[in-house]
Amino acid sequence: MSGDQSPKPKKLLANVLLNLSRRDVMIGIGSALAGGPAWNAYDNFLKNKSILAENREFAKELLLGDGPNYFYRTATNNPYSYATGTTAPTRDALNSVMGVYELDGIKFTEVDRCIDVDIIDGTLVLLGGPVSNMYSRQILGVGDKSYLFSSALKKSVNLPIYFENILSAHPSPGHKPNYRIVFDGRRISCNTVDTNYLVITSFPNVFSPSYGVFNHRILVLSGLNGSGTRAIKNIIENPTIVNILHEKSKNYDGWQALIKITRTDATGQFPLAVGGVKVLPLHLDYDTVRKNVEHECFLIDPHDPLIEADRS
Repeated sequence: MSGDQSPKPKKLLANVLLNLSRRDVMIGIGSALAGGPAWNAYDNFLKNKSILAENREFAKELLLGDGPNYFYRTATNNPYSYATGTTAPTRDALNSVMGVYELDGIKFTEVDRCIDVDIIDGTLVLLGGPVSNMYSRQILGVGDKSYLFSSALKKSVNLPIYFENILSAHPSPGHKPNYRIVFDGRRISCNTVDTNYLVITSFPNVFSPSYGVFNHRILVLSGLNGSGTRAIKNIIENPTIVNILHEKSKNYDGWQALIKITRTDATGQFPLAVGGVKVLPLHLDYDTVRKNVEHECFLIDPHDPLIEADRS
């Protein structure tokens, strides 16, 4: 009918093609020419691609909170290593996060040092554990209390998940102790070479000028060893793990998660599978923390035992 304003088939096809990558289009054309089963396979490919995209967005909201500003600090100059500069595991973890989310137009800015309070008006991602990331250390502690929360709340505060035995009598290359993880008061067995974990710590960014307005977060990604830190990529890309993290943490303002790396490559440095997600709440008075740090850029322990060993 002349009054029918429905889009023409050719126009519909053009719109679809515009939203697909060249590779998707070529696969689709080939599948259509090949017949029904191939087209069904391609249709499943598109559905899986859509599911992965939705999972990435879900993981972003869970881990990174609200935008539009995102900042990061990697681990540098591990005092127990001869290598200098950004550690390889945290560099890989950063590339994994940025590689996924920069596709969505998100930009990350490195925090070298605190200049003013506006420097972290957004979400701050700290990559690496308390040994080689000075900022992570102020939150996780050095085997006892959290310097940040203990100072802000004026009482001793231990996180439910923390690292212990990270201090050596000689914090220098070749004197690395055997790190351990304490989970809810219980030491986790970390005696075998292939045993590794990722500890995720997430809470409101109490330093952000927009605290209480936007869901800006501080996210700390700390592996027991290299494969643990690198495992953030496996988590972002795993809808099951993301959903478990969401379900177990959704009622908490702050939380920590312990995730086991269940399989690695032959070198033991690159994770192939993760599982065994455990989540504990961080029940803290964040409003009081905010009140006591709102004019600070970050709290650094002047007596930090590893500062002198940090060659950055």
